[in-house]
This record gives sequence, C-alpha cells and structure tokens, in this order.
Amino acid sequence: MCNEGNGRQGSMARTQNSVRKRLSLIKTQHGNSIKFATATIPLILLCLIAGLTLAQTFQRSINSYGTLKSVGVNVYWNNACTNEVTSIPWGNVTPGASFDNLVYVKNVGTTAETLSMSYGNFTPTVAASYLTLTWNCSGYVLATNAVTCAKITLAVQPNATGLTDFSFGILVQASA
Repeated sequence: MCNEGNGRQGSMARTQNSVRKRLSLIKTQHGNSIKFATATIPLILLCLIAGLTLAQTFQRSINSYGTLKSVGVNVYWNNACTNEVTSIPWGNVTPGASFDNLVYVKNVGTTAETLSMSYGNFTPTVAASYLTLTWNCSGYVLATNAVTCAKITLAVQPNATGLTDFSFGILVQASA
C-alpha cells in the first residue's frame, strides 16, 4: 500500500507542479498584457486628446467686422434701400473658409457711375496677411438712381493664426 500511496503522492506532486507551471505561465501572459495595457492605454488617450486639440484648433472662430463707407453711392441691406449699411459684421470666421454678405448699392449721383471697392486699415495689422475681400461689382456701371445687388466675400487663409478679433475698413465708391 505504501508504494501505491507514494505513487499517488508522486502523481499528485507532478500534477501540482504542472498546475503551478500553468499558473505561472498565465501570470506571465497576463502580466505582460497588463504591462502592455498600462503602457498603451495612456498613449492612446494622449493621441485622442491631441486629436481633439488639433480639431479644436482648426475650428477656431475669430470675431470680426468691417466699417463701410461709400462715396457717390449708398449701400443698403435691403433692395428697397431703407436700411443703410455702416458696418458689416462678419461674425465668427474660420481659417480656410470664406463668408459672403449681400448688400444693395444705389447710385445717388446725377450720372452713370462705375463701381469700385477697396479695403484696408486692419487692426491688428497682421490680419491683412490672412484676409482677402472681393466683390462681384468691380467695374460695374450703375445708372442714376439704379440699384444693384453686390456680393462681398471675405476669404480667410487656412494658416490664419494669432487672431482672436480683427476689424478693417471698406470703401465702396462710384466714379464717372
């Protein structure tokens, strides 16, 4: 009987050793997984946060407006020419985008006039490097007392940085 018992004890010892080896292997495998996860999860979170920060950078809005003056013509918000434009609130602009405003230009002179537009006097001055203003009425000849719709477009360069607010002057004029 003692031999059988020794055989069982030897078999049990081998089984226990085998279980210990397997547990040790599992600990090693999970330990490596835990170490990998501990190192990887913060890296993934950092990348996500960086991605959100970059996305926010490209979506940054800039408050702006343009003061409008006119010579030889009047500029209005409506085609009935009852609501005169003195400034154009561009609102929040985004780098890489363009923004339109429709205005109505009326010739208040006594002869047909050729329309032109200019702009400048940026505050801060660096804004001039990032902004372009255009309109669809350059060279348009407007008859006496006639009204035309003009689209004024502000384009903001994609690399516009360092601006939080800006303003500039716009001059719409007519010449014979």
